Amino acid sequence: MSFSTLLYDPGFSSEPDLHANNYTYSQISNISLGDIANQDVNPFDINDFDDSQIINKPAEIVENIADGNISVDNIRAILNNYQAYLKGVSSSSAQGRVLETYDANWNELGPANVKQTKNRYLDNILITETTFDYDDETLQDVTNYSQYVAGEDGIEIMQRSYGVLTGYLMDKEYITSLDNYLSASPFNDDYSATSVFSFVASNGFTSVDDGYGTITSASLISATKQDNTMTIDLTYTSTGSWSSVDAEINMVIVDNVITTFNMDNADGSYNHYTLEYDELTAFEGELIPFEPSAMPW
Repeated sequence: MSFSTLLYDPGFSSEPDLHANNYTYSQISNISLGDIANQDVNPFDINDFDDSQIINKPAEIVENIADGNISVDNIRAILNNYQAYLKGVSSSSAQGRVLETYDANWNELGPANVKQTKNRYLDNILITETTFDYDDETLQDVTNYSQYVAGEDGIEIMQRSYGVLTGYLMDKEYITSLDNYLSASPFNDDYSATSVFSFVASNGFTSVDDGYGTITSASLISATKQDNTMTIDLTYTSTGSWSSVDAEINMVIVDNVITTFNMDNADGSYNHYTLEYDELTAFEGELIPFEPSAMPW
C-alpha cells in the first residue's frame, strides 16, 4: 500500500513536475493477513486533554455547584458551556422592544414591540413567527414566518418577510450539527446575548479595551444556587465608535436547563426569553412547499 500527497500552486499550472512545492510519499509493506485478535482498548476520554488543546470542545454541564453564592469561575464555566443548558429545548417565546426596524427594502419603519415564537417539531422541523407592533399607528402589524425543514440534500429554508417569500437550501455538506439550524433556542440568532456569554466566559467580570476603540466590561450583581435553581444577574456594557450597549441581564437555570433570559438595555430596548423543554410533537398544518428562489446574479 502506498500513499502520496502533492501540493502545487494552481495559479501557475496543474503540472506537478513544474510547479509542485510539497511532496509527501509513504508506503506500508510486509502486510500480514490472519485472524483478528481481541484486545482491551482504553476508551477515549476527552478529559484526558487540556482544554487549550481542544478546538470546539463539546459543551457540558458544570458539576458539583454547591448551594449558596456561585463562584466567578463557575459562572464563567456555565456561560462558556451555555449550549449544554439548552439540551432538549422544544420551544421558546420572546417579548422584546427594538428602537429601529426596516422593511424588506430597508426602509426605516421606526420603533416596535416584538413577539416571537420558535417551535421545533418531530421530523426535524422548526417554525419561527415574529410579529412587529409598530409605534407608528399608521403602520399595520407585520408577522414574518420562517420554516426550516431537514431534507435529503440539507436544510430547506422558506421565509416570508414583509410579504416576500424566498427559499434557499443549506447544503448538507456544510452542516456540522442540526441544532445549529433546527434548535428552538433563541440564542441561535441573538448576537447580543451570545456576546455577553462569550465576554464573561473569556474575561470574567472586568473591563477590556480591544485596542480598536471599543471598551467592554461586565460586573456581577449576584449569582446564587438554591436546590435545583441557579440565578445569575450581571451588567454588561460595550462602548465603541459605531455602537454601544448598556444592559442588565438576568438568567435562570432550573434542573440544568435555561428557562429564562432577560436583557434590559438602558435605552429602553429589551429581550425577554422563556424556554420550554417538552416532548416534541408532530407538526399540524401545511408546510410551504420548498422552492429555491432564483439568485439575482
